[in-house]
Amino acid sequence: MLNTLGTFKKIHYYVSGKLYLWSLAKMFEASRVIALWTLLGLIVRTPDSSIFIANAVYEITPYFYEKQFNYNNSFGKNIPIKIVIYISAIGKTSYTNVTEWIDLDTGKLVARMFTKFVHVSTATRKPKPIPDVFKNSIEHHLKSLKDVVQLERGKPISVSENVFIFKIKPLHSDCDSNNHINQAIYVRWCSDAGSAAALNGSLKQYTKHIERYRVKSMDAHHLGEAVVGDIVDVCVWESGRTELTFVVRAGGITVYTLVMGFYEDEPCAVEPHLESKL
Repeated sequence: MLNTLGTFKKIHYYVSGKLYLWSLAKMFEASRVIALWTLLGLIVRTPDSSIFIANAVYEITPYFYEKQFNYNNSFGKNIPIKIVIYISAIGKTSYTNVTEWIDLDTGKLVARMFTKFVHVSTATRKPKPIPDVFKNSIEHHLKSLKDVVQLERGKPISVSENVFIFKIKPLHSDCDSNNHINQAIYVRWCSDAGSAAALNGSLKQYTKHIERYRVKSMDAHHLGEAVVGDIVDVCVWESGRTELTFVVRAGGITVYTLVMGFYEDEPCAVEPHLESKL
């Protein structure tokens, strides 16, 4: 388990004073990178191997949206952010990682992310066994855990004809060191697609910029890879009263799905001059 007290010189805010969802995803990613190279780097990241994300579940607590959670005191130069990172399960070719954001002032959980990583060959892009030395090194830690979290593959999601489709052209800046679209970019694409669908009247429950509503959870599954040059469609529809489903297709093939759950609240207020746009 690693406690990370990091600082971020720049963080992207939404107009209500909260984080964009993709910024939250990038903050968790940056924290995991520190942990990866501190604890696992020489074992699972080598010239002929890497790790891909298979599943990711985000849980955003009500405290994230409460006024007492002071964003001005939580972000900025030389202001520490407490992130707790640990591995909760390990298999033949994959392991599950938990990343928790804790408010330093109150000790309350702000948000957390469960991530299933797959150890892959950089040559074949296929899973490969995790070295035994890695498994043996965390055996004692795993036995000490009270709650074991292990993510599983989700069920296939079918796309009907009556869905809103948001077209995207991937950019080079959307890619990461694995030469495919970065995991946080998919979150941004879904947020943009949801907002576009809401603002043009394609959704019944949501009519504003989608991040004006309080997001409760996101359940994501990476089923393939999108790269620069792909033609990407983000399909979005209401799959429940407080739920949106997104399917990202590259070249007609589903590469990513995300189910976004919401708290039952009205959209947050914005400045009057932004109301017509958001």
